[in-house]
Amino acid sequence: MANVGKVSQIIGPAVDVEFAEGKQPEIHTAIHITSEGFNVPSPLSVIAEVQQHLGEGRVRCISMQPTDGMVRGMPAKDMGGPITIPVGAGALGRGEAACRQLAARARAHIDAGRPRFPTSQEEGHRLAAAFHEAAASGDLHRLTQLLAHDAVLYSDGGGKRAAALKPIYGADKILRFLEGVSRKSTALQTMQVRVATINGLAGFVMREADGSVNTMAFECNDGRIVAIYVVRNPEKLRHVQP
Repeated sequence: MANVGKVSQIIGPAVDVEFAEGKQPEIHTAIHITSEGFNVPSPLSVIAEVQQHLGEGRVRCISMQPTDGMVRGMPAKDMGGPITIPVGAGALGRGEAACRQLAARARAHIDAGRPRFPTSQEEGHRLAAAFHEAAASGDLHRLTQLLAHDAVLYSDGGGKRAAALKPIYGADKILRFLEGVSRKSTALQTMQVRVATINGLAGFVMREADGSVNTMAFECNDGRIVAIYVVRNPEKLRHVQP
Protein backbone atom coordinates (compact mmCIF):
# COMPACT_ATOMS: atom_id res chain seq x y z
CA MET A 1 0.00 0.00 0.00
CA ALA A 2 1.28 3.45 -0.93
CA ASN A 3 2.54 5.61 1.92
CA VAL A 4 0.83 8.96 1.40
CA GLY A 5 1.03 11.94 3.71
CA LYS A 6 -0.18 15.51 3.42
CA VAL A 7 1.50 18.89 3.25
CA SER A 8 1.30 20.73 6.57
CA GLN A 9 3.46 23.82 5.96
CA ILE A 10 5.20 25.61 3.09
CA ILE A 11 7.91 28.24 3.61
CA GLY A 12 9.70 28.94 0.34
CA PRO A 13 11.40 25.72 -0.79
CA ALA A 14 10.97 24.10 2.64
CA VAL A 15 7.89 21.87 2.78
CA ASP A 16 6.73 20.01 5.89
CA VAL A 17 4.77 16.80 5.31
CA GLU A 18 2.79 14.80 7.86
CA PHE A 19 2.59 11.01 7.60
CA ALA A 20 0.99 8.49 9.93
CA GLU A 21 3.15 8.14 13.04
CA GLY A 22 5.91 5.62 12.42
CA LYS A 23 5.45 5.86 8.64
CA GLN A 24 7.76 8.81 7.98
CA PRO A 25 10.10 8.13 5.00
CA GLU A 26 13.84 7.86 5.47
CA ILE A 27 16.15 10.87 5.02
CA HIS A 28 16.84 11.64 1.32
CA THR A 29 13.69 9.81 0.17
CA ALA A 30 11.88 11.38 -2.79
CA ILE A 31 8.39 12.73 -2.12
CA HIS A 32 5.90 13.41 -4.94
CA ILE A 33 3.46 16.22 -4.10
CA THR A 34 0.45 16.78 -6.37
CA SER A 35 -2.74 18.84 -6.46
CA GLU A 36 -4.91 15.73 -6.88
CA GLY A 37 -8.29 16.40 -5.29
CA PHE A 38 -7.73 20.16 -5.18
CA ASN A 39 -9.39 22.73 -7.44
CA VAL A 40 -6.40 24.78 -8.58
CA PRO A 41 -5.83 26.89 -11.73
CA SER A 42 -2.87 24.76 -12.85
CA PRO A 43 -2.16 21.12 -11.90
CA LEU A 44 0.78 20.81 -9.53
CA SER A 45 3.39 18.04 -9.58
CA VAL A 46 6.50 18.63 -7.45
CA ILE A 47 9.36 16.41 -6.35
CA ALA A 48 10.90 17.07 -2.93
CA GLU A 49 13.52 15.33 -0.82
CA VAL A 50 13.22 14.45 2.87
CA GLN A 51 15.89 16.33 4.82
CA GLN A 52 14.85 16.13 8.47
CA HIS A 53 12.60 14.09 10.78
CA LEU A 54 10.52 16.41 12.96
CA GLY A 55 8.82 13.75 15.08
CA GLU A 56 5.27 12.35 15.28
CA GLY A 57 5.36 11.32 11.61
CA ARG A 58 6.37 14.76 10.34
CA VAL A 59 9.26 15.38 7.95
CA ARG A 60 10.80 18.50 6.45
CA CYS A 61 11.57 18.36 2.75
CA ILE A 62 13.36 20.59 0.26
CA SER A 63 11.45 21.04 -2.98
CA MET A 64 13.37 20.64 -6.22
CA GLN A 65 10.83 22.85 -8.03
CA PRO A 66 8.90 26.07 -7.30
CA THR A 67 6.21 25.66 -4.62
CA ASP A 68 3.87 28.25 -6.16
CA GLY A 69 0.30 27.02 -5.92
CA MET A 70 1.07 24.45 -3.22
CA VAL A 71 -1.28 24.56 -0.24
CA ARG A 72 -1.69 22.67 3.02
CA GLY A 73 -3.39 19.32 2.77
CA MET A 74 -2.11 18.38 -0.68
CA PRO A 75 -1.17 14.69 -0.96
CA ALA A 76 2.51 13.77 -0.68
CA LYS A 77 3.49 10.26 -1.82
CA ASP A 78 6.54 8.44 -0.48
CA MET A 79 8.40 7.29 -3.62
CA GLY A 80 10.33 4.65 -1.68
CA GLY A 81 13.81 5.77 -2.75
CA PRO A 82 16.06 8.75 -3.37
CA ILE A 83 15.85 11.29 -6.16
CA THR A 84 18.11 10.44 -9.07
CA ILE A 85 20.23 13.33 -10.31
CA PRO A 86 18.75 13.40 -13.84
CA VAL A 87 15.27 13.91 -12.36
CA GLY A 88 16.39 16.71 -10.07
CA ALA A 89 18.52 18.41 -12.70
CA GLY A 90 15.76 18.24 -15.29
CA ALA A 91 13.21 19.62 -12.87
CA LEU A 92 15.49 22.51 -11.98
CA GLY A 93 16.71 23.21 -15.48
CA ARG A 94 20.27 22.90 -14.15
CA GLY A 95 23.24 20.78 -15.00
CA GLU A 96 24.08 17.71 -12.94
CA ALA A 97 26.95 19.41 -11.08
CA ALA A 98 24.75 22.38 -10.11
CA CYS A 99 22.02 20.04 -8.91
CA ARG A 100 24.49 18.11 -6.77
CA GLN A 101 25.73 21.37 -5.24
CA LEU A 102 22.18 22.50 -4.42
CA ALA A 103 21.37 19.18 -2.75
CA ALA A 104 24.66 19.24 -0.82
CA ARG A 105 23.97 22.73 0.52
CA ALA A 106 20.46 21.80 1.62
CA ARG A 107 21.71 18.65 3.35
CA ALA A 108 24.57 20.49 5.07
CA HIS A 109 22.14 23.05 6.46
CA ILE A 110 19.47 20.67 7.69
CA ASP A 111 21.66 17.70 8.65
CA ALA A 112 23.21 19.88 11.34
CA GLY A 113 20.49 18.33 13.49
CA ARG A 114 18.65 21.46 14.49
CA PRO A 115 15.33 20.76 16.18
CA ARG A 116 12.36 22.52 14.64
CA PHE A 117 11.48 24.90 17.48
CA PRO A 118 14.43 24.72 19.88
CA THR A 119 13.92 28.21 21.29
CA SER A 120 11.06 29.30 23.53
CA GLN A 121 8.46 31.71 22.16
CA GLU A 122 9.72 34.42 24.48
CA GLU A 123 13.35 33.99 23.41
CA GLY A 124 12.35 33.82 19.74
CA HIS A 125 10.45 37.10 19.98
CA ARG A 126 13.35 38.69 21.87
CA LEU A 127 15.77 37.75 19.10
CA ALA A 128 13.32 38.88 16.42
CA ALA A 129 12.86 42.25 18.13
CA ALA A 130 16.63 42.66 18.49
CA PHE A 131 17.08 41.86 14.80
CA HIS A 132 14.43 44.43 13.79
CA GLU A 133 15.97 47.11 16.01
CA ALA A 134 19.48 46.46 14.66
CA ALA A 135 18.29 46.38 11.05
CA ALA A 136 16.33 49.62 11.47
CA SER A 137 19.35 51.40 12.96
CA GLY A 138 21.84 49.90 10.50
CA ASP A 139 23.83 48.25 13.29
CA LEU A 140 25.73 45.62 11.29
CA HIS A 141 27.85 44.58 14.27
CA ARG A 142 24.74 43.72 16.28
CA LEU A 143 23.20 41.88 13.31
CA THR A 144 26.38 39.82 13.02
CA GLN A 145 26.07 38.86 16.69
CA LEU A 146 22.44 37.79 16.22
CA LEU A 147 22.96 35.60 13.14
CA ALA A 148 24.52 32.15 13.26
CA HIS A 149 27.52 32.05 10.91
CA ASP A 150 25.78 29.39 8.77
CA ALA A 151 22.34 31.02 8.83
CA VAL A 152 20.17 30.82 5.71
CA LEU A 153 17.58 33.23 4.32
CA TYR A 154 14.66 31.97 2.23
CA SER A 155 12.66 34.50 0.22
CA ASP A 156 9.44 33.69 -1.65
CA GLY A 157 8.01 36.24 -4.07
CA GLY A 158 6.07 33.73 -6.16
CA GLY A 159 7.29 35.38 -9.35
CA LYS A 160 4.94 38.27 -8.61
CA ARG A 161 7.10 40.36 -6.29
CA ALA A 162 10.82 40.94 -5.98
CA ALA A 163 12.65 38.29 -3.96
CA ALA A 164 15.93 36.40 -3.90
CA LEU A 165 15.73 33.63 -6.49
CA LYS A 166 17.73 31.17 -4.38
CA PRO A 167 18.33 30.66 -0.65
CA ILE A 168 21.11 32.86 0.71
CA TYR A 169 23.64 30.93 2.79
CA GLY A 170 25.88 32.44 5.46
CA ALA A 171 25.57 35.44 7.77
CA ASP A 172 27.90 37.61 5.66
CA LYS A 173 25.91 37.07 2.47
CA ILE A 174 22.61 37.62 4.27
CA LEU A 175 23.85 40.94 5.65
CA ARG A 176 25.08 42.06 2.21
CA PHE A 177 21.70 41.12 0.73
CA LEU A 178 19.76 43.03 3.40
CA GLU A 179 22.06 46.03 3.07
CA GLY A 180 21.44 46.05 -0.68
CA VAL A 181 17.68 45.85 -0.23
CA SER A 182 17.75 48.67 2.32
CA ARG A 183 19.83 50.84 0.00
CA LYS A 184 17.63 50.30 -3.04
CA SER A 185 14.16 50.31 -1.48
CA THR A 186 12.46 53.40 -0.08
CA ALA A 187 9.45 51.34 1.02
CA LEU A 188 11.27 50.24 4.18
CA GLN A 189 11.20 53.80 5.54
CA THR A 190 7.39 53.93 5.62
CA MET A 191 6.65 50.24 6.28
CA GLN A 192 4.34 49.44 9.18
CA VAL A 193 5.53 46.49 11.26
CA ARG A 194 3.68 44.44 13.86
CA VAL A 195 4.85 41.52 15.96
CA ALA A 196 3.36 38.16 14.97
CA THR A 197 3.79 34.41 15.32
CA ILE A 198 4.12 32.86 11.86
CA ASN A 199 3.81 29.09 11.51
CA GLY A 200 4.98 28.73 15.10
CA LEU A 201 7.96 31.05 14.68
CA ALA A 202 8.54 34.55 16.04
CA GLY A 203 8.36 37.22 13.37
CA PHE A 204 6.64 40.22 11.89
CA VAL A 205 3.88 41.17 9.50
CA MET A 206 4.98 44.16 7.43
CA ARG A 207 2.64 46.44 5.48
CA GLU A 208 4.02 48.72 2.78
CA ALA A 209 2.52 52.09 1.84
CA ASP A 210 0.79 50.58 -1.19
CA GLY A 211 -0.95 48.01 1.02
CA SER A 212 1.34 45.11 0.10
CA VAL A 213 1.90 42.65 2.92
CA ASN A 214 5.10 40.70 3.69
CA THR A 215 5.97 38.35 6.52
CA MET A 216 9.34 37.60 8.10
CA ALA A 217 9.82 34.66 10.48
CA PHE A 218 12.91 33.63 12.45
CA GLU A 219 14.08 30.14 13.38
CA CYS A 220 16.42 30.32 16.36
CA ASN A 221 18.78 27.97 18.15
CA ASP A 222 21.20 28.49 21.04
CA GLY A 223 20.55 32.22 21.19
CA ARG A 224 21.20 32.83 17.47
CA ILE A 225 19.02 33.18 14.40
CA VAL A 226 19.66 30.16 12.16
CA ALA A 227 17.06 30.78 9.44
CA ILE A 228 14.97 33.69 8.17
CA TYR A 229 11.83 33.06 6.11
CA VAL A 230 10.57 36.02 4.08
CA VAL A 231 7.27 35.58 2.25
CA ARG A 232 6.18 38.23 -0.27
CA ASN A 233 4.10 35.97 -2.51
CA PRO A 234 0.56 37.46 -2.46
CA GLU A 235 -0.98 34.05 -3.15
CA LYS A 236 0.35 32.82 0.20
CA LEU A 237 -0.56 35.96 2.13
CA ARG A 238 -4.23 36.36 1.33
CA HIS A 239 -5.20 35.09 4.79
CA VAL A 240 -2.77 37.43 6.62
CA GLN A 241 -4.27 40.48 8.31
CA PRO A 242 -2.15 43.63 7.72
